[in-house]
Amino acid sequence: AASERAGRGIGLYMRLGSRTMRLTSTALLQLLSMTAGKRSAPRMPFGSSKPNRATVKVGTMSSSSVCTATSVNLSQQSLAAELRLDGCEQLDFSMAWLGVEGAHALRSALARNTAVLRSLTHVNLTWTAIGAAGAIGLLTVLRQAPRLQSLDLTGNWIGSRNQTIQQLAALVRQAHNLRVLHLRWSNIRGHGAKLIGSEIAAHHGLIEVDLGGNWLYSPGCHEIANACHAHASLQQLRLDNNGIDDDGVVGLAEALRNNSVLLSLDLSSNYIRGEGVRALASVLASNVTALRSLSLSQNQQITDMAAHSMAPALTANSKLEVLDLSGNRISWVGASALAGATRVNTALRWLHLGDNSPSRAYGRATHEINSS
Repeated sequence: AASERAGRGIGLYMRLGSRTMRLTSTALLQLLSMTAGKRSAPRMPFGSSKPNRATVKVGTMSSSSVCTATSVNLSQQSLAAELRLDGCEQLDFSMAWLGVEGAHALRSALARNTAVLRSLTHVNLTWTAIGAAGAIGLLTVLRQAPRLQSLDLTGNWIGSRNQTIQQLAALVRQAHNLRVLHLRWSNIRGHGAKLIGSEIAAHHGLIEVDLGGNWLYSPGCHEIANACHAHASLQQLRLDNNGIDDDGVVGLAEALRNNSVLLSLDLSSNYIRGEGVRALASVLASNVTALRSLSLSQNQQITDMAAHSMAPALTANSKLEVLDLSGNRISWVGASALAGATRVNTALRWLHLGDNSPSRAYGRATHEINSS
């Protein structure tokens, strides 16, 4: 089940929370015996699982100042009553079904309580069904929150109205302390990418931006690439599930040549092929980028030819620590070329090659390059 060698080797790994555990053959048999005969838990509907909140919280967290939907009694029964947010510095209503009415009640409460608005630092409205109609009023009032550091609007499809996107862009422009912006599955699309991209480019404090699942396609990717060009602070960028093809990636690769800050780039689940991989490989080989983590997983059209393009880049690169090429079409031939490059590269720690077809039997393990 798992082959073991001293030092560098190939084995089977399991992710548990923030830890990665290596499974020996004995441990794997024990795990299988524990789970034998048990029915697997039903899978949650797509997008309904709760996100890791640690990624949207910046700085010291004070539990006494965190307001949730439960703690402020924000329910259908209380919408008509006056909603009180006294003492709130952080709003975490993630996964609470607020809807448009709940968003309007929250907006009114914030507008009434200017003291709370001035002290507000973190707002998490992940999957709250507020939509574009509910978001527009909230974004308008949040523009008056000068200390806002993180905003998560994941899963609310706010981009269906141009006016909502304009309010979001205005908020980013005015929120000088904003560090984390999560807009996954917000229906931003190409028409919103230009507005959001221009504000990201002008914002010199943003550290993390998540635009996954917004159907930006390559034109939208070009707008975000322009925002990344010589950006002074952005360290993490997620552009997965956006229908981006080689044209968009080539533009993004050119932007990376002038960016010495970005550390993590997620381009998984797009339509990237050989030309896009070659463009990224060229940037990695030149060592002009600061990238430590690059995900190209689940693009499905990355083949052995692309792997052979990436191999020399890994040989020359001295900064990249994680490269995810899982879920593509790399066979044992391409995997061998990549493995050969790791014998020279001393920086790369993880090379993910799981679930590659047509030779899935060769690529189910995660390859630990350097554990120290």
